[in-house]
Amino acid sequence: MNAKTFGLTMIKHTQQEKSQSKRLGWLLCLSLVALVSGCSQETTFKTYDAPEVPSKVEIAFIGNSLTLHPPKNDIGWELNNGMAASNKNNDYAHKLLAALKINEEDSYIRNFYPFESEPSVAKNHISSLQNVIKKRPKIVIVQLGENVTLSVRHPFDSIVQISSFPKNYSDLIATLKNDSDKVYCVSTFWESRLKDYFIKKGCEENGGVYVYIGDIYKDKNNADTKRIDYAHKGVDAHPKDWGMNQISLRLQEAILKSTLTQ
Repeated sequence: MNAKTFGLTMIKHTQQEKSQSKRLGWLLCLSLVALVSGCSQETTFKTYDAPEVPSKVEIAFIGNSLTLHPPKNDIGWELNNGMAASNKNNDYAHKLLAALKINEEDSYIRNFYPFESEPSVAKNHISSLQNVIKKRPKIVIVQLGENVTLSVRHPFDSIVQISSFPKNYSDLIATLKNDSDKVYCVSTFWESRLKDYFIKKGCEENGGVYVYIGDIYKDKNNADTKRIDYAHKGVDAHPKDWGMNQISLRLQEAILKSTLTQ
Protein backbone atom coordinates (compact mmCIF):
# COMPACT_ATOMS: atom_id res chain seq x y z
CA MET A 1 0.00 0.00 0.00
CA ASN A 2 1.54 3.31 -1.03
CA ALA A 3 1.43 6.46 1.07
CA LYS A 4 -1.43 8.00 -0.91
CA THR A 5 -3.65 4.90 -0.61
CA PHE A 6 -2.78 4.58 3.08
CA GLY A 7 -3.71 8.21 3.65
CA LEU A 8 -7.07 7.88 1.90
CA THR A 9 -7.82 4.72 3.86
CA MET A 10 -7.07 6.48 7.15
CA ILE A 11 -9.27 9.42 6.18
CA LYS A 12 -12.13 7.05 5.34
CA HIS A 13 -11.81 5.23 8.67
CA THR A 14 -11.63 8.54 10.55
CA GLN A 15 -14.82 9.78 8.87
CA GLN A 16 -16.60 6.52 9.68
CA GLU A 17 -15.52 6.77 13.32
CA LYS A 18 -16.72 10.36 13.53
CA SER A 19 -20.07 9.39 12.03
CA GLN A 20 -20.41 6.48 14.46
CA SER A 21 -19.42 8.71 17.36
CA LYS A 22 -22.10 11.21 16.42
CA ARG A 23 -24.74 8.48 16.36
CA LEU A 24 -23.58 7.08 19.67
CA GLY A 25 -23.37 10.56 21.10
CA TRP A 26 -26.94 11.30 20.08
CA LEU A 27 -28.19 8.10 21.66
CA LEU A 28 -26.20 8.85 24.81
CA CYS A 29 -27.66 12.34 24.88
CA LEU A 30 -31.15 10.88 24.53
CA SER A 31 -30.48 8.50 27.39
CA LEU A 32 -29.14 11.26 29.64
CA VAL A 33 -32.09 13.50 28.88
CA ALA A 34 -34.45 10.68 29.72
CA LEU A 35 -32.79 10.11 33.06
CA VAL A 36 -33.25 13.73 34.14
CA SER A 37 -36.69 14.24 32.59
CA GLY A 38 -40.00 13.79 34.36
CA CYS A 39 -41.94 10.84 33.00
CA SER A 40 -45.69 10.49 32.83
CA GLN A 41 -47.45 7.30 33.88
CA GLU A 42 -50.01 7.48 31.06
CA THR A 43 -48.55 5.21 28.41
CA THR A 44 -51.39 2.66 28.62
CA PHE A 45 -54.27 5.14 28.58
CA LYS A 46 -56.71 4.75 25.70
CA THR A 47 -57.88 7.20 23.06
CA TYR A 48 -60.80 9.36 24.19
CA ASP A 49 -63.79 10.43 22.13
CA ALA A 50 -63.96 14.09 21.18
CA PRO A 51 -66.54 16.04 23.19
CA GLU A 52 -69.47 17.74 21.53
CA VAL A 53 -68.63 21.20 20.18
CA PRO A 54 -70.83 23.87 21.80
CA SER A 55 -72.63 26.49 19.69
CA LYS A 56 -70.21 29.13 21.00
CA VAL A 57 -66.55 28.55 21.86
CA GLU A 58 -64.80 31.41 23.62
CA ILE A 59 -61.91 29.27 24.84
CA ALA A 60 -60.60 25.81 23.96
CA PHE A 61 -58.34 23.55 26.00
CA ILE A 62 -56.40 20.86 24.13
CA GLY A 63 -54.41 18.73 26.55
CA ASN A 64 -53.77 15.41 28.22
CA SER A 65 -54.78 14.12 31.67
CA LEU A 66 -53.67 17.35 33.36
CA THR A 67 -56.45 19.04 31.43
CA LEU A 68 -59.11 16.32 31.55
CA HIS A 69 -59.35 12.66 32.45
CA PRO A 70 -62.54 10.59 32.78
CA PRO A 71 -62.98 8.06 35.58
CA LYS A 72 -60.62 5.07 35.53
CA ASN A 73 -61.36 2.80 38.44
CA ASP A 74 -58.36 0.49 38.06
CA ILE A 75 -56.01 3.36 38.97
CA GLY A 76 -58.28 4.85 41.61
CA TRP A 77 -59.39 7.90 39.62
CA GLU A 78 -63.15 8.51 39.94
CA LEU A 79 -63.68 12.07 38.70
CA ASN A 80 -64.06 13.66 35.27
CA ASN A 81 -61.75 16.65 35.31
CA GLY A 82 -58.06 17.52 35.40
CA MET A 83 -56.39 14.53 37.04
CA ALA A 84 -55.68 14.80 40.79
CA ALA A 85 -57.72 17.98 41.31
CA SER A 86 -60.16 17.44 44.20
CA ASN A 87 -63.11 18.50 42.03
CA LYS A 88 -63.89 20.07 38.67
CA ASN A 89 -63.79 23.64 39.95
CA ASN A 90 -60.26 23.13 41.25
CA ASP A 91 -58.57 21.97 38.05
CA TYR A 92 -56.60 24.56 36.10
CA ALA A 93 -59.05 24.78 33.18
CA HIS A 94 -62.06 25.60 35.36
CA LYS A 95 -60.04 27.96 37.55
CA LEU A 96 -59.02 29.82 34.41
CA LEU A 97 -62.62 29.91 33.20
CA ALA A 98 -63.66 31.46 36.53
CA ALA A 99 -60.82 34.01 36.45
CA LEU A 100 -61.66 35.05 32.88
CA LYS A 101 -65.40 35.05 33.65
CA ILE A 102 -66.13 32.63 30.80
CA ASN A 103 -69.11 30.30 31.16
CA GLU A 104 -68.24 26.61 31.09
CA GLU A 105 -70.81 25.99 28.36
CA ASP A 106 -68.82 28.35 26.12
CA SER A 107 -65.66 26.29 26.49
CA TYR A 108 -64.26 23.21 24.77
CA ILE A 109 -62.13 20.94 26.96
CA ARG A 110 -60.57 17.88 25.37
CA ASN A 111 -58.16 15.11 26.27
CA PHE A 112 -56.10 14.89 23.06
CA TYR A 113 -54.34 11.63 23.92
CA PRO A 114 -52.65 9.81 22.13
CA PHE A 115 -51.60 12.70 19.87
CA GLU A 116 -48.28 12.99 21.72
CA SER A 117 -47.23 9.36 21.67
CA GLU A 118 -48.85 7.86 18.58
CA PRO A 119 -47.61 9.65 15.42
CA SER A 120 -50.11 7.84 13.20
CA VAL A 121 -53.10 9.66 14.77
CA ALA A 122 -51.66 13.18 14.62
CA LYS A 123 -53.10 14.22 11.27
CA ASN A 124 -56.60 12.93 12.03
CA HIS A 125 -56.56 14.43 15.51
CA ILE A 126 -55.72 17.85 14.09
CA SER A 127 -58.43 17.49 11.43
CA SER A 128 -60.94 16.58 14.15
CA LEU A 129 -60.61 20.11 15.53
CA GLN A 130 -62.07 21.77 12.42
CA ASN A 131 -65.51 22.27 13.98
CA VAL A 132 -63.88 23.90 16.99
CA ILE A 133 -61.69 26.13 14.83
CA LYS A 134 -64.72 27.28 12.84
CA LYS A 135 -66.07 28.78 16.06
CA ARG A 136 -62.99 31.06 16.12
CA PRO A 137 -62.23 30.84 19.86
CA LYS A 138 -60.50 33.93 21.21
CA ILE A 139 -58.19 31.83 23.37
CA VAL A 140 -56.75 28.34 22.88
CA ILE A 141 -54.71 26.59 25.57
CA VAL A 142 -52.48 23.73 24.38
CA GLN A 143 -51.11 21.55 27.19
CA LEU A 144 -49.22 18.60 25.73
CA GLY A 145 -45.87 16.82 25.92
CA GLU A 146 -45.89 14.69 29.05
CA ASN A 147 -46.88 11.54 27.16
CA VAL A 148 -44.05 11.70 24.65
CA THR A 149 -41.89 8.72 25.63
CA LEU A 150 -38.32 9.65 26.51
CA SER A 151 -36.83 6.70 28.35
CA VAL A 152 -33.73 4.52 28.16
CA ARG A 153 -36.00 1.55 28.85
CA HIS A 154 -37.89 2.21 25.61
CA PRO A 155 -35.28 3.48 23.13
CA PHE A 156 -37.24 2.69 19.97
CA ASP A 157 -40.44 4.36 21.16
CA SER A 158 -38.40 7.30 22.42
CA ILE A 159 -36.69 7.88 19.08
CA VAL A 160 -39.92 7.48 17.07
CA GLN A 161 -41.95 9.77 19.31
CA ILE A 162 -39.39 12.51 19.96
CA SER A 163 -38.56 12.69 16.25
CA SER A 164 -42.21 13.02 15.16
CA PHE A 165 -43.56 15.19 17.98
CA PRO A 166 -41.92 18.50 16.90
CA LYS A 167 -43.56 18.59 13.46
CA ASN A 168 -46.90 17.27 14.68
CA TYR A 169 -46.95 19.83 17.49
CA SER A 170 -45.96 22.66 15.14
CA ASP A 171 -48.69 21.64 12.67
CA LEU A 172 -51.23 21.65 15.51
CA ILE A 173 -50.28 25.16 16.65
CA ALA A 174 -50.25 26.49 13.08
CA THR A 175 -53.75 25.09 12.49
CA LEU A 176 -55.13 26.51 15.73
CA LYS A 177 -53.47 29.92 15.39
CA ASN A 178 -54.90 30.38 11.89
CA ASP A 179 -58.38 31.07 13.30
CA SER A 180 -57.76 32.02 16.93
CA ASP A 181 -56.72 35.35 18.41
CA LYS A 182 -54.30 33.81 20.88
CA VAL A 183 -52.79 30.36 21.35
CA TYR A 184 -50.97 29.68 24.62
CA CYS A 185 -48.59 26.71 24.67
CA VAL A 186 -47.93 25.22 28.09
CA SER A 187 -44.56 23.61 28.82
CA THR A 188 -44.27 20.15 30.38
CA PHE A 189 -45.27 19.94 34.04
CA TRP A 190 -42.64 17.32 34.93
CA GLU A 191 -39.94 19.42 33.33
CA SER A 192 -38.32 17.91 30.24
CA ARG A 193 -35.96 20.37 28.60
CA LEU A 194 -35.85 18.58 25.28
CA LYS A 195 -39.63 18.42 24.97
CA ASP A 196 -39.93 22.02 26.16
CA TYR A 197 -37.46 23.12 23.50
CA PHE A 198 -39.66 21.66 20.77
CA ILE A 199 -42.85 23.00 22.37
CA LYS A 200 -41.42 26.53 22.64
CA LYS A 201 -40.02 26.44 19.11
CA GLY A 202 -43.22 25.11 17.51
CA CYS A 203 -45.27 27.59 19.51
CA GLU A 204 -43.35 30.78 18.84
CA GLU A 205 -42.65 30.00 15.17
CA ASN A 206 -46.41 29.88 14.62
CA GLY A 207 -47.29 33.01 16.58
CA GLY A 208 -48.23 31.38 19.86
CA VAL A 209 -47.31 32.39 23.41
CA TYR A 210 -45.12 29.98 25.39
CA VAL A 211 -46.03 29.52 29.06
CA TYR A 212 -43.48 27.83 31.31
CA ILE A 213 -44.79 25.74 34.24
CA GLY A 214 -41.87 23.32 34.67
CA ASP A 215 -40.78 24.71 38.03
CA ILE A 216 -44.11 24.25 39.80
CA TYR A 217 -43.75 20.56 40.65
CA LYS A 218 -40.33 21.05 42.29
CA ASP A 219 -41.33 24.23 44.13
CA LYS A 220 -40.50 23.94 47.83
CA ASN A 221 -43.95 25.37 48.60
CA ASN A 222 -45.73 22.67 46.61
CA ALA A 223 -48.35 21.44 49.06
CA ASP A 224 -49.36 18.65 46.66
CA THR A 225 -46.16 16.68 47.18
CA LYS A 226 -46.31 16.83 50.97
CA ARG A 227 -49.05 14.20 51.16
CA ILE A 228 -50.32 11.13 49.31
CA ASP A 229 -53.93 11.34 48.16
CA TYR A 230 -53.99 8.54 45.59
CA ALA A 231 -52.53 5.04 45.87
CA HIS A 232 -51.56 5.05 42.20
CA LYS A 233 -48.23 6.89 41.93
CA GLY A 234 -48.98 8.17 38.44
CA VAL A 235 -52.23 9.78 39.56
CA ASP A 236 -50.72 11.18 42.76
CA ALA A 237 -47.85 12.80 40.84
CA HIS A 238 -50.31 14.98 38.91
CA PRO A 239 -50.92 18.55 40.04
CA LYS A 240 -53.53 18.63 42.77
CA ASP A 241 -55.37 21.75 43.92
CA TRP A 242 -52.24 23.76 44.69
CA GLY A 243 -50.50 22.86 41.44
CA MET A 244 -53.65 23.37 39.36
CA ASN A 245 -54.03 26.84 40.84
CA GLN A 246 -50.41 27.68 39.99
CA ILE A 247 -50.91 26.59 36.38
CA SER A 248 -54.02 28.74 36.15
CA LEU A 249 -52.15 31.73 37.58
CA ARG A 250 -49.33 31.32 35.02
CA LEU A 251 -51.88 31.30 32.22
CA GLN A 252 -53.72 34.30 33.64
CA GLU A 253 -50.44 36.20 33.77
CA ALA A 254 -49.56 35.26 30.19
CA ILE A 255 -53.01 36.22 28.90
CA LEU A 256 -52.95 39.56 30.71
CA LYS A 257 -49.44 40.35 29.48
CA SER A 258 -50.21 39.51 25.85
CA THR A 259 -53.45 41.52 26.03
CA LEU A 260 -51.64 44.60 27.33
CA THR A 261 -48.97 44.39 24.63
CA GLN A 262 -51.41 44.20 21.71
